[in-house]
Order: sequence, then C-alpha cells, then structure tokens
Amino acid sequence: MPARTIRSFFVAALALVALVPSRAEAQSYANEVWKQLETVYEKMAEKKYDSRNYIIGKMRDDATDTWTLTFEKGRSYQIMGVCDSDCSDLDITLFDGETKLEEDLLDDDVPIVSFEPKRTMQVSIRVSMAACSDSPCYFGIGIFVK
Repeated sequence: MPARTIRSFFVAALALVALVPSRAEAQSYANEVWKQLETVYEKMAEKKYDSRNYIIGKMRDDATDTWTLTFEKGRSYQIMGVCDSDCSDLDITLFDGETKLEEDLLDDDVPIVSFEPKRTMQVSIRVSMAACSDSPCYFGIGIFVK
C-alpha cells in the first residue's frame, strides 16, 4: 500500500476516534447522573419514600425507551428523571397498555410523575430524550414508593 494511502487511512482513523467519546468521558456523564439520583433519593427519603428502582442509560436526541414494572395497589409512587449537562429536556409518560396514565412533558430536564394505582398493575414507563445538544445524553430515573 502506498505511503500516501496509509497516511490518509491513519488520519481518517484518528478523526473517527476523536468523534467517539472516551470511556472516561462516558463514565463522567454516568457519574453526573448517579450523583443527581443520590440527591433525589435524599430528598425523597425525607418525605418517607423508599427507592424501588434506578435506571441509568443513554439516548440520542428525540429517542425514547420503555420499561414495564409492577406497581402495587395502595402505594404512592414518584418517578423522577435527571440527565447530564448536555440534556435540556427529558420527559416521562406512564402507560397501562395503550392508555396514558400520567406524564411530565414540561420543557425541563427533571421530570416528575406521581402515581397511585387503584389496582396492582403492569405500568410502562416511557422516557423521551426531548432535547440533547451533544448525543448521546445520559439520563437516569428513580422510582420511589411509599
């Protein structure tokens, strides 16, 4: 292979590596989200809520992801979202099948949804990355129960 071709390939490979976030950078974003969830937990514990689940992930701008969990009758739930500094709008919607139960679609990065099921049921939690300036953005949701 001619030296010019090898050099072009090497420069292209370096440019591609520069575009991919480093493992340390990704860990930094995940830590940022985790610290926010810890702060939310402390505030919820003061209100006598216990943590039920935490979900941490990453999504591109305008992406959604869904998790289905069992919610118990007679319990009070708070589902709270947080995201990294590149995210400016995160949304949460709860569904029972196709029926929308609750949602927080405000133009902010800390959605809060309260829910008290009238029966024990499977609830789908849809998280939407409404605005992410540097994809992917890291997010977390905490599910708290009392």
